[in-house]
Amino acid sequence: MVPESEIYILDGVELPSPSAADVSWEDVHDAKSGRTQDARMHIFRIARKRKVALKYDVLTQKEMSALQRLLDRDYYQFQYFDPLYGVHQIEVYIPSAQQSLYSAILYNGLWRNVSFSLIEV
Repeated sequence: MVPESEIYILDGVELPSPSAADVSWEDVHDAKSGRTQDARMHIFRIARKRKVALKYDVLTQKEMSALQRLLDRDYYQFQYFDPLYGVHQIEVYIPSAQQSLYSAILYNGLWRNVSFSLIEV
């Protein structure tokens, strides 16, 4: 059993402590951004959005089932640890999740290499 985290919280539910959490950001640029004829790049940033990729080495069937039920909505409030703000909360969506079945017998099911990304709306 993976212990629950006090940092990674999705809509008020503590997630299992991830094996890894990668935090990145992406700029959203205005349509007028781009290179001009003098080859200079002109950037007109509208916003900077966060992406948090959570990874789990192994989850039991019980943990996996609870996680999958939780990931069945369109938008979420997500608390995580941000390199700039520390503990921080953002609104996110989750476009996909990946997991590999390790064993259907051990522990009534074990899943490995579980991962999903939470992308700021």
